[in-house]
Amino acid sequence: MINYERCLSLPLFFVISMVFIPCVPGENSNQIFSMDGANWAGDACTAGGIDIGLIGDGSCIVVSGNNDMNYPAAIDYHFTIDDRFSQAIQIEFQIGYRANAMQSHSGQVFLNGTLLAAIDAYGDHEELKICRVIVDAASVNLSSGTHTFRFSAGKTDNQWNYFQVDAVRIAVLNSSSLTGGISIPYELFPLSDGNWIGDGGTWGGLDRGADMDSDRAAIVVQQSGRTYPSSYEIDLFLKSDYSRFNVQFSVAFRRNQRMASRGLIFWDGKPILSCSPHIDSSSINYVDSILDFESILLQESEHDFSSGRHRLSVKVEPSAHSDGMFQVDSILIEGIPRKEPGLRFYLDESSFEVDGVVDGIHQQALNHFIQAVRGLGLSTFNVLNTHVPGSARIIIACGEQAYSLLPSHHGDQMQAGLLKKTDSLQRQSYCLSFAASGNETELIAASSAPLGCVYSISDLQLRLKKDGERVYLDFPEWRSESSSNFIQEIPSVEDRGEYLNIGYNFKDITPHEWNTERWHQYIDMLVLARLNRLYFYIWNDIYTMYPGSEFSRNSLNLQIHENIREAIDYAHSRGLDVTYMICPTYFPADIWQKHPEMHAEIEYVAHGFPAVCPNAPGAWEMMKDIYRSEMQWFSKADALQIWFYDPGGCWCEKNGCRHNQAAILARQFNEFSQMFKELNPAARFEFNIWPIWLWEHNMKIDYRKDLSLNIKRYFSDQYNSISAVGSPDNDTTLPLLEKELGYRTSAFIFGTNPENGYIFLMPNLSLISEVSHRAVEKGIDSAFGHRLEAWTRYPSTFFMGQLMWSPEATHEHVVNRFASWVTADPERAIKLSEAILLLDKFTYEGADQQIGLRMSDLAFEAFDRLDTPQAQLFEYIPSMLKALSVIGSSVGVDDNSCLTAAVEMFRDALRSSATLSPFEANSKYLFEKYRGFLIKGSRKSPF
Repeated sequence: MINYERCLSLPLFFVISMVFIPCVPGENSNQIFSMDGANWAGDACTAGGIDIGLIGDGSCIVVSGNNDMNYPAAIDYHFTIDDRFSQAIQIEFQIGYRANAMQSHSGQVFLNGTLLAAIDAYGDHEELKICRVIVDAASVNLSSGTHTFRFSAGKTDNQWNYFQVDAVRIAVLNSSSLTGGISIPYELFPLSDGNWIGDGGTWGGLDRGADMDSDRAAIVVQQSGRTYPSSYEIDLFLKSDYSRFNVQFSVAFRRNQRMASRGLIFWDGKPILSCSPHIDSSSINYVDSILDFESILLQESEHDFSSGRHRLSVKVEPSAHSDGMFQVDSILIEGIPRKEPGLRFYLDESSFEVDGVVDGIHQQALNHFIQAVRGLGLSTFNVLNTHVPGSARIIIACGEQAYSLLPSHHGDQMQAGLLKKTDSLQRQSYCLSFAASGNETELIAASSAPLGCVYSISDLQLRLKKDGERVYLDFPEWRSESSSNFIQEIPSVEDRGEYLNIGYNFKDITPHEWNTERWHQYIDMLVLARLNRLYFYIWNDIYTMYPGSEFSRNSLNLQIHENIREAIDYAHSRGLDVTYMICPTYFPADIWQKHPEMHAEIEYVAHGFPAVCPNAPGAWEMMKDIYRSEMQWFSKADALQIWFYDPGGCWCEKNGCRHNQAAILARQFNEFSQMFKELNPAARFEFNIWPIWLWEHNMKIDYRKDLSLNIKRYFSDQYNSISAVGSPDNDTTLPLLEKELGYRTSAFIFGTNPENGYIFLMPNLSLISEVSHRAVEKGIDSAFGHRLEAWTRYPSTFFMGQLMWSPEATHEHVVNRFASWVTADPERAIKLSEAILLLDKFTYEGADQQIGLRMSDLAFEAFDRLDTPQAQLFEYIPSMLKALSVIGSSVGVDDNSCLTAAVEMFRDALRSSATLSPFEANSKYLFEKYRGFLIKGSRKSPF
């Protein structure tokens, strides 16, 4: 747990000792120094904290006031900053340090020779803490250039006298009051100094979460000044400078029959927003009162939003309504990052040409791109292979000749980037090139092979944006039409996949009852995520089509098999390979019950899983009979992956399983692979070692290496085409032993979707980043995530695909890429990105009221009247975040009546989504279950 505590400092500094929410990590507002490459690599106790998710997270600077500890008494840390802090009024320093009984009572932090903070790091238990120091910017020199922190430890009565500094964050104070986003600074004014204390009608709204008096307070004006004045003015103080942002100005106001027709808001004497607070009860169902919102986005506005004091004026226009009031509850000012627009290619004024794209997976990708453009409103869009002079040329080129179309320097860059890459990586690679010469401009998407062409077209599809009735390709990373711009994309991991675990039946969310259209939609989205393999496993204890089982008469079982068989064909048409997973010792439940003599001895059986002993009389023949039947359904799968355990396996003594695991498992792999090869001679094979490392430890038997050697002997010179699958948790669980023996390797990322029935999105950004880096570092050939509640967790699948392709990509980048595709609008994308990044913190760190409210508000703003095709696919996101915000607001609440009310709000949120409404009946159960682990957060208690 991170504590924010009082720290000592010189008089020119001042501190805030209350619990607070730290600043947003944003490209313009702060900088984090993770001490990467410091004098200590760190351990589990320095993982997390300020630099969580960054390279160097574990690294730490260690100094000691005791000369015998082999650490210096002081270390200078030099760092370089740009001018982001030069215009700040106040600067916040957050110093992350380790606290325990070995730490010094006298740690000191200096900035450029001046004492910044004196820290007592001693503690009676292990913790990462944060010392927060706020300074006037004028009192420190944080101009662009190189600066120096000095960390020192004084000599005290502590034997070790360590002072371990994990990370330092420097931030512009109040760049935002929330952590975990891409920095949308904002300031909320609950108008607690208004002229009315408010009532139940002004409770909630933008300022919900403030103390009750501030929440309810409001400004009231009234025509003719009968009870309240017709205008009211109040001074508001902006702590931050919003002049460098586009400003979204929002007002919450009350609407009912007694209100005037029109209320006006002025900022520093200039009109800024007009509201319509009157409700005509004859035209709608009567409501006593509602809080409504109006917003305006001001770009390059004449209004002044610099830091300092400003005058807010509220006025009412005369109307025929009896009371004619205007009640303003709160004001929200948000700074939307004002980025220099990149290059835009408007498709209605560009020729769109193809070269080398013929029938096949790249033609399919092209068809989807054309449909996406038409779906955004450009209904006449199509390929036009005749260049119109004066128009921009957009060329999609595929084949050996594609790179010859590039400007020579871009072609050289592409070829240089592909050196020493495997054939598979080269086939998936592509580049985007822009060059201008006179009045002629060309955008070329070039690739040497069809799959690379698919990804290049998908890249363009993700860049589609709407500008009124027009559609354009957005390249925010390219700045000037007069310059040469180039993007090269080469995947870091060869095979990147998702494993659909078909073991639950949540309507429309899990794949069980997906119709063909939904299967196609999902596979299309896997392509956009830059994945290239689909894995699937069917729990054949119930969903079998083995004729000897009564379950095979179930119409749902037939539907599942038919749909997956068709999905394999469709996946192939989109360029995906497919891996079919089986566990040979896992039986249909009804057959297993009829054969108690075959029951396995393994803990899975105690939990109700129908596993058999492969050495039991008659079991082997029945295993092959059952799975031969299943294999015939899916013979077009490109690979077969065999699981030995979880839920199968046996450790019995009576049939000799306990001491012959290597031979028994190798026989399963060898014979079942051969059986599938008879159906598909081109198939490849994989064996999953999950969780052999655990069984070896528990049973005190080493057999993993023997298993791999047995398989290697059986397959002789073909063994090096076989993949060994492990888990990326550590070097033991990874298939590094198998890699040394010559196998291809793969990593199964179970943590992307633990089996707990959680239907909401978990971004899992830190986990995916960490695993992707590890896979590349260890030379793993492929990696695949785990998915049960696939439909509502797809955004995480998208992030996974992007990060497997490029582990160096930032969380902000991959989330914004998704949000940009969904919204087709740069401003909305910023809000949706922020909401998802906050959700990642909410689920990882633990539920929080203010973060929950903020992410919910942002999601609703992003989706408000959004009319892209993707808005329908992801309509559940605002409702989901609303439901989670209810859980966040319930943190610390024990009163049963309050929790009952929260359940109803949770139910309302589910009801508002077509995807989530089927779960409305289970609202109480889901609220209590999800609340239980969300309050802890997945970092402390994985879920």
